[in-house]
Amino acid sequence: HFKRAIAFYTLSCRIQIVERVFLDQIIAMAQLNNLAQIHETLGNLRTSKLLFERLLSNLVLYTESIRNKDNQEVVRRRLAGFHRNTSPFILGGPKVAPAA
Repeated sequence: HFKRAIAFYTLSCRIQIVERVFLDQIIAMAQLNNLAQIHETLGNLRTSKLLFERLLSNLVLYTESIRNKDNQEVVRRRLAGFHRNTSPFILGGPKVAPAA
């Protein structure tokens, strides 16, 4: 089932690029997070690491973009799982959040 999920996520990303569909940034980060989790589960650690690093980059940019917005606390709660999953790349500790 995981390989099929990768195929669907990959197809979804390709369609978004070809059709120039721009998703909400949190949804796009959820896709990266889920793909990274699946690759990690399958033992594709290099791919998983690359995806988590991309997620971390997007997370930093998104967090900066909402720094002065009124709904910061709501957004922080929505991003908590992404922070947990990318924390090993910052702190060197284990991840604990499941796929979105």
